[in-house]
Amino acid sequence: FKIPFESAAWCEFACVLRMASVCKVPSVCLQCRVVPCICKAPQLTKIAGLAHVQTVKLEGAVIAIAVPEAWNRQLLLYLHGTRPHGSPLVAELDVHNAEFSQLLSQGWMLATTSYRCHGLALTEALADAIALRQLVDELFEKPDLVILEGRSMGGTAAILLAERHPHIFDAAVTVGAALLNARLLLAQTAGGTYANEDAGDDREILTNRPRIPIILMVNESEVSPARSYMTRAWELNQGGDEDVSVPALWEIKRPGHNWTTSAERLNAVFHAASWVAHGTFITRRGTPSVAAPGFEPTKMALPPPQTSFTITEKHVTGKVVIVLATGAFVVSIPRSALVEIGIKLGSRFRLTVGGGLEASLPVRVTLDEYPYLHTGEYDWCAVVEPEHEFLHVFVRTYEYCHAAKLLKAQPNTPVIVEAATSRPSQSAVAALRSQLVGAPGSTGTMPVGK
Repeated sequence: FKIPFESAAWCEFACVLRMASVCKVPSVCLQCRVVPCICKAPQLTKIAGLAHVQTVKLEGAVIAIAVPEAWNRQLLLYLHGTRPHGSPLVAELDVHNAEFSQLLSQGWMLATTSYRCHGLALTEALADAIALRQLVDELFEKPDLVILEGRSMGGTAAILLAERHPHIFDAAVTVGAALLNARLLLAQTAGGTYANEDAGDDREILTNRPRIPIILMVNESEVSPARSYMTRAWELNQGGDEDVSVPALWEIKRPGHNWTTSAERLNAVFHAASWVAHGTFITRRGTPSVAAPGFEPTKMALPPPQTSFTITEKHVTGKVVIVLATGAFVVSIPRSALVEIGIKLGSRFRLTVGGGLEASLPVRVTLDEYPYLHTGEYDWCAVVEPEHEFLHVFVRTYEYCHAAKLLKAQPNTPVIVEAATSRPSQSAVAALRSQLVGAPGSTGTMPVGK
């Protein structure tokens, strides 16, 4: 018995197969925060408003859908940025994040895809986002509102979807959309092409003609490419192309790339939903060069709990708050505590994870900020994250390197930071560099973003 490929019967049969392969889990692991869980002992903590998480493999990509207890027929489809080759293929749906948990509590459905491959997978991201959108219609009722949220390369994918598929997406929020990549910038200014590094002849070109509302959220260090895109769209609209929806530009007044708080992103999602519902948008008044009166999208960092760290004369003790899918980890030591023991931008300090016999060997870390001018490749680097101004620790490399595993860092593991008093030995750094350069699958390629 054979069913003709692409016939109506085949499509229905394929849909039944997908639905049969859907797996339900009660939540997303509190430790690794990805689907499927990559921990030895997953912690599936209950989230308010979350019924369960559905996961399935679709076209080689891992799909995760957070289903609310009472769906309000609104869907946020999240698209992550570039991940280096060698990274685990997982769906990064952190329902414990303040933005996502707040949306779930209000009845929103959340969905994301791992993409079918890593690297500069822009073409694949577009195909997988469309497949995910169609899957939601198959598994549930058709949403009343679908908003894209894309970060870095995912932001670029969201813009391309806004230009090409206004019939299945209603609005987009982009966070640090990777418009500064040389090949993509060429496409905007000289009719060039942006090629996926693994996709041969595949090409993706921005037309500057979005057909749905877009909020371009960018840090102050990356404003120019977003403003250029918005200005070009405005010129096309004023020139007679009334189908062009002129984007709104939200400048976040802090340096960085994707360096935004959950409150800022949540605010953007709600404003995008309001824009769709009411057909206007208060932050897009006037010409592209004129800011909206009295509107400020930047939110201050939340004050850290005083119990999150302790200070002595020479060191600060905190704990690991979260291990990210990228391998970086966040420590409950705020900027103010670092300043108190003499650590400032460009300073090097000693960092030890664990205590007693379980403690890691100390590593020398540089306190830096984007674009990491004080830190060499393969060196340990730390930046101050925007949510609580906690310490965000990673190894600066464009290859896959799970910094948390190297130091055996897990949530709630104690961390000690001590100001360095002498120039560090480079032996540990050299050993790490040698290990990474010789690792299978190392490419040394420059990613679009995290």
